[in-house]
Amino acid sequence: MKRQTKKALVLSVVAALLVCVVALSLVACNGSLQERIKDLQDKVTGLEQTSTEKTVNILIGDKPYEITTRMGNLFDVLGEMKSKGTISVFDYTGSGLDAYITAVDTLVGSDADRTFIAIYHDIDNYSLKGTDYQTGEIATTVANGKTYFFSNVGCAILPLVDGASYYLAVQTY
Repeated sequence: MKRQTKKALVLSVVAALLVCVVALSLVACNGSLQERIKDLQDKVTGLEQTSTEKTVNILIGDKPYEITTRMGNLFDVLGEMKSKGTISVFDYTGSGLDAYITAVDTLVGSDADRTFIAIYHDIDNYSLKGTDYQTGEIATTVANGKTYFFSNVGCAILPLVDGASYYLAVQTY
């Protein structure tokens, strides 16, 4: 009887270890699978962004830039401008879709000064137009004689549209 109990105990321990090994293997494979999926998504996004060349106008403060690029969103083109030396500074916090511009070229947002880098554009798409939180009206501003809509989305989501104009300015909150 003791021998059967001992054998059952050993088999239970071996079975528990086997379950642990299988579980760890699945976790390890899942991490690898997630990395492969992310790589594939990055490749697809990269293909979408490089599929067409576009020319956009970007006004950073009072400095105008005409940029021809294959990038797909404002965040990526600002990074490209920094890497090419077109602008001297491009700082942000967060990553991916949560990127938040803290400084670009000569513009700097500051919590101490209660300022931020506001993003405007002239894309006539309702879902991209931000509203004034007090009035509910579409928020606009005028810079260099042109009317811009306050962006309803962040820089990593705001698409680059051929012929569109973008305006970045320091604003108080």
